[in-house]
Amino acid sequence: MTQQTEEGTAVAVVTDFYNFLNAGDVDRARSLLHDDVVAGQPPSVPYGGTFSGPDAVMAAGASVRSFYEFSSYDMHYIVGDNTNAVAHMTVGVTAIPTGKQFTFSAAECFEVREGKIVKILIHHFDTVEVVKAFTAD
Repeated sequence: MTQQTEEGTAVAVVTDFYNFLNAGDVDRARSLLHDDVVAGQPPSVPYGGTFSGPDAVMAAGASVRSFYEFSSYDMHYIVGDNTNAVAHMTVGVTAIPTGKQFTFSAAECFEVREGKIVKILIHHFDTVEVVKAFTAD
């Protein structure tokens, strides 16, 4: 994903966050999280919940990898303004407990203050599909 962004905008901060994560540079990604950051995953998914503070948010993100093997990742866009950004992506995965393969789309909504991420809300477009992938036939 190539994008022209103005430094300090929510879009620039979120773009850097994803670029650092995708490069495996978790320390730099964590540095973009405000001390008061809160992240939320839908409560209906196995890894759902609310996570407060940079360490909890980074641990929650890492724990998702214990549920899935990722086969594809397509960041469609990151849009926003100085304070808010939305990232829309499609991800191909295999649910580790069941071996079921599926693709899902998600929108991750960010709030940025003072150049740091203070809120992340993750919205799966079909949580029923996610839950089914973790249910034995």
